[in-house]
Amino acid sequence: MNVTITIKAIEENGEIFLYLEDTEGNKGKRTITTIVKPGAKVIWKLAKDSNINKIIDIYKKEDSINVFGTLPHHDNDNMWMGIVADDAEGSEFYNIKYEYKDGNVIVEDPEIEVKPPIN
Repeated sequence: MNVTITIKAIEENGEIFLYLEDTEGNKGKRTITTIVKPGAKVIWKLAKDSNINKIIDIYKKEDSINVFGTLPHHDNDNMWMGIVADDAEGSEFYNIKYEYKDGNVIVEDPEIEVKPPIN
């Protein structure tokens, strides 16, 4: 099953952070844990009112495992896509680097958790 993660930047009390929501019903400020299955396509897209000029990069944190067989990459306009490896299991902490509407570059760090298929 494919998962789409919609992102937007929110400013509260002078602080800018991501608000994320996925098609599995998870949502939250700064980070969410999105649960996917091996082989799933993960799509990141900007909300219509995102306050984000563009996603610059989506990449795993240095000390995290990699669960992607096809690494997240710019797919079209304001969408990025990655495919979870067929043999993946565990959690990957990754960074979303984006340009806020005022031109500042910001990095946030959500999580992708891969659950093995239930036989």
